[in-house]
Amino acid sequence: MMQGQSRPGFFGQYLVDPRRRAILAGVIMAVAGLGILLRPHGHATPPREGDDLATLATLVNLPAMPLSAHWAVTPVNATDAGRSSVWSLDATMVFAPSDAQRITGADVFYKPPLDAGRLMRVDDTHFRLILNSQ
Repeated sequence: MMQGQSRPGFFGQYLVDPRRRAILAGVIMAVAGLGILLRPHGHATPPREGDDLATLATLVNLPAMPLSAHWAVTPVNATDAGRSSVWSLDATMVFAPSDAQRITGADVFYKPPLDAGRLMRVDDTHFRLILNSQ
């Protein structure tokens, strides 16, 4: 070692070689990537069924607020009737007579990922809605 030069530290001596620096950078990036992948995620699962209008409003667009509703979310197998749907929503809703006249079809209820389905009018104020995701 020459006089006037500072003595390299432990990592300084190790990191003189560019290959070692590249390996160390790769290891740091791999550990950071693993940390991101393995960090716990809060995957929200949709509720299975209920009578709560607020939760139903998060699943579908409501052209009018129903007086009452009962809905159920069910997974759909890809082999069922050749569908590629992931899940299906089946809702029975009761609207006020003035609101029931404004409901024209299932398309007013579509909200991603629910984008296909049908609406059946049971009587003047009762409706059954079946929507599928794709």
